[in-house]
Amino acid sequence: MSRSYYSIFHAANLLFGKVGHGDVAKKLGSIDPELEARVERLQQLRSLADYDPKMVEREFKGSLEQFRLDVRQSVDEGLSIFNRIVGELERKAGD
Repeated sequence: MSRSYYSIFHAANLLFGKVGHGDVAKKLGSIDPELEARVERLQQLRSLADYDPKMVEREFKGSLEQFRLDVRQSVDEGLSIFNRIVGELERKAGD
């Protein structure tokens, strides 16, 4: 989940210039308001995954299968957002 979020973060930096973690969701929301909430959720998950050793127990009641399914969905979501940013970069390069 961390790598998925960071792919978005670095692509957003290419698109907008220097963007901080606190600004990336809002900046992407300027492209599409739906992106802001989606990126904020991925930021939260990234933070939990990186810094909360009890995440699986608390968020998924210890269910590794549910955790696996949620992570797969989150990674797919991250890829979708990343691809959207790449499309914006390509559009910007064509202008």
